[in-house]
Amino acid sequence: MKSLLSRSAIIKFALAIGVVSALTACIQTPNWTLFYVADQQPMPTQMVKQQFIKGYYDSIEHCQAKGRGLLKLNASSVEPQQAYICGQMCVADEKTGEIACQNLIPGSKHDEL
Repeated sequence: MKSLLSRSAIIKFALAIGVVSALTACIQTPNWTLFYVADQQPMPTQMVKQQFIKGYYDSIEHCQAKGRGLLKLNASSVEPQQAYICGQMCVADEKTGEIACQNLIPGSKHDEL
């Protein structure tokens, strides 16, 4: 009986850890923001603006893949470095609406990190 209780306690503990891990994963905020401007005419000089946000991603690889995918989908002839940029940990100023990112990585033909 004692071993049954300890097994039961271990199983409950493992389940609790699993639930906490799952909840933590669900509430994590994406670190990367995709700014895409290849569909804009004329091309804007400032890419990091709210109206150019095309999505939020957990990794730079996902952000770049989406940027490349949009270029292919739209059959755009715009060079990747002029078409999109991935911003890390971007935050909008509540008063001005200006967006500041800790790191900006422009698209490239051979996205790599």
